[in-house]
Parts: sequence; C-alpha cells; structure tokens
Amino acid sequence: MRTLDEYGDILTQWETVTQNKSHIAENLGIPRGTVCDCIKKFDSLENFERVIIDTGVIKNGKSSLFNPIPNAIKSNEWRKSYAYLLGTYLGDGCIDLMKNGRSFRLRIAQDKRYTGLIQACVDTINIVLPTNKVIIVNSVGCVMITVNST
Repeated sequence: MRTLDEYGDILTQWETVTQNKSHIAENLGIPRGTVCDCIKKFDSLENFERVIIDTGVIKNGKSSLFNPIPNAIKSNEWRKSYAYLLGTYLGDGCIDLMKNGRSFRLRIAQDKRYTGLIQACVDTINIVLPTNKVIIVNSVGCVMITVNST
C-alpha cells in the first residue's frame, strides 16, 4: 500500500514533468501498474486532493482510498460471519486467482444433502461481501458456492 505522498508524487509528475508512465515509475521506484492505477483512479492532482478532503483521510498515514474498510466491520454480526466463513473456507474451500490477474474467486464445496449449511454459507458470504454476487454451481454430489472479489 502506498502513502498519500507517493500518490501525490505520481500525479505531480504526470501533470508537470512527463506524460510517460514508465518514466514516472522508474523515477519514483514504484511499479508501473501502481502508477497506471493511480492515474486512472484520480486523473489529476486536483481530483486527488478533492478525494482526500471529501473522505477526511489524514495525509500523514497510509491511504485507505484503495482498500476502504467498511463500517460493517465494527458490527458483531459481521465479525461472527467472517469467522464462520473463514472456518468454512479452511475446511472445504479454496481461493483462485482469476485469469485477468486482478481478482480472486472464493470457492466452497458443500454436500447437496445439507441445504441448511448451503444456505448458511450463502447468507454468510452476503454479510461479509454484500456487494458481490454469490453463485451456486451444481456438481456431482455437491455444490460449489463461489464469489469473485478484488
């Protein structure tokens, strides 16, 4: 995770020094992908500063702009759901890197006979990842409960 100052440096060089993302990455010692993501997300130093003001992010700390922590984490229900999902994943799940290389897929296998456990797993995923779509794929004797996320 990059600091806000590093994001500011990227955008400053983008606007004033050079229009070449590779040179910016080389000058700052930051991966080119990070430079591209920063420029794509903010486009200008003015937009970046507006986001900092609007979100109330403190400039001294690490940025939470790319990995926002949801307010739901503070709730006891979310924490219990996360613990249940982690245990289910450790027992019957796996995480795959998707072909695009930018997102992951959580897959959890459940026996078809235990419909209550299948529903509990789906409900738990919906609490932990409320904006992500849960997909149930039928297989021989089991179902694969999948969800994609960055």
